[in-house]
Amino acid sequence: MNNDLDHSHALSIAWKYFQQHAEQRIKYFNFFVLFSSLLVTAFVASLEKEFAYPVIGIVVGILQICVTFVFWKIDERNKFLTRIGEDAIKEIEKNYPVGESGEGPIATQIFTLEQQRTDKLRDSEKQKCFLFRQMSHSKCYLLIYTLFGIVGVLVFLGSIYVYFGRNPSILPATAQNHRAVIVIERKKISDCSMYQTTTVETMQKEKTDTQMTQPISTPIVPAGGMEHK
Repeated sequence: MNNDLDHSHALSIAWKYFQQHAEQRIKYFNFFVLFSSLLVTAFVASLEKEFAYPVIGIVVGILQICVTFVFWKIDERNKFLTRIGEDAIKEIEKNYPVGESGEGPIATQIFTLEQQRTDKLRDSEKQKCFLFRQMSHSKCYLLIYTLFGIVGVLVFLGSIYVYFGRNPSILPATAQNHRAVIVIERKKISDCSMYQTTTVETMQKEKTDTQMTQPISTPIVPAGGMEHK
């Protein structure tokens, strides 16, 4: 075999390796989005009838957290394997014939050229807000994993709060005592407000009764009437 056939064969192997793990990474991400959407839908459905089954929310939250973590680790592994394929292709691209100037990669050195242009673009966008920069697939995937993970944590904590709020007997003794103190304090405040309202109403009523029972003084006019001068 000549060198051209060797390089062609090596490139074919490297490309198939890269393609396999790149497609696998996308497929796993699609599965994650689908599965997470089903979990969120199940939680939303459990909110009907005034969230009568908070246990469903607890289970959904735990599953969402676990699924997010597992798929994130799988994505990290696929990313690592994909980079191996990229490095192999870049190494093979070094044997490609260069242009007349001999400076920089040529258009057929796709992976090498992409890396070079990406580095230049990132250098030129350093002054921009991160929202307006180009983001890699890895960062976008990580952002989505983080959002779904946060949703799982919020669902879990919210469901736990509702569940123990409706079943205070399940709480430990310390938590129950704390809850009882809060209820007593609220009752005291309520009783105090009612007492103040009742006192004001009583004072107003007593004042009104006093005014009604007080005799009205009328001037005494002599029998002969008033004398005219």
